[in-house]
Amino acid sequence: IDKQLIKNKNNKFYTLILNMKSNQQRLWAGFKIENFEYLEKNDFFKKYPANVTHSIPFNYYWLQEQKTFLLNNFQQQGYWYVDVYPELKFQQLDALADKFKIFVVWKIHLGPKIKFGKVLLNGNTRLPFSRIMKEVQFNEHQTWDKKKIDLTRYHLKRLDVFKHVQLHPD
Repeated sequence: IDKQLIKNKNNKFYTLILNMKSNQQRLWAGFKIENFEYLEKNDFFKKYPANVTHSIPFNYYWLQEQKTFLLNNFQQQGYWYVDVYPELKFQQLDALADKFKIFVVWKIHLGPKIKFGKVLLNGNTRLPFSRIMKEVQFNEHQTWDKKKIDLTRYHLKRLDVFKHVQLHPD
């Protein structure tokens, strides 16, 4: 396998390009989430055997599924900037048959947690600011949480005094 990790110019993300030779057999050997081993016990990862003793074909799609889960997991915890990438460890089983087991070690680097800032309202309404703020489901300096934003939007729309409800960072 030829591996290339290419940094995208427009953002901090990387693209992993894997070129595989035909007639090579790649088997899943398991995975580890370095420094976050508790995540390995999450229900999501039950479909990916952690330590394999029998032959399971390696599925590169699993890498994308796992990466997406890990990114979403940390973003829900308020880590908006997360670097998640797999390190593939190859163990040659049979040189003549070109047969390898691949063990995946997930490397994760967390950026700072994102916090809610001050709430500013624009526009005219007949409701006092204090009444509107009762519908806001987060406080300044709390860790960012998408569910709280969605709940706030829902509660503000339910007041039926706003034509549009938009929440965005300053």
